[in-house]
Amino acid sequence: MISNPKKLKFVELDPAQTARSLPDLDVSAVNGNYAFLAGIMGSGKAILYEKPASLYINHIVVREKDRNAAWVKPLVKSYQDASVRDYIRKTYHGGVVANF
Repeated sequence: MISNPKKLKFVELDPAQTARSLPDLDVSAVNGNYAFLAGIMGSGKAILYEKPASLYINHIVVREKDRNAAWVKPLVKSYQDASVRDYIRKTYHGGVVANF
């Protein structure tokens, strides 16, 4: 921060504390996983949602020696199934985006 002409007070919190501290704060930036656990994701309480960025996607990773194992392709295919996409959409209300 370069300047604070409105003299706002900023309190640094552990990300796990941001959602449960809302009653004591005017504004808080809450990571999606904590918003989900607190039951506030998709509640309409947010005043801003960040756009999904490829920086925050999950990766399915295996050890190099398992790269061509028989179970790898079925695992990836099952994760990329339409039922998983539907589950993510219904469960996370836009807070998590299936990027496959």
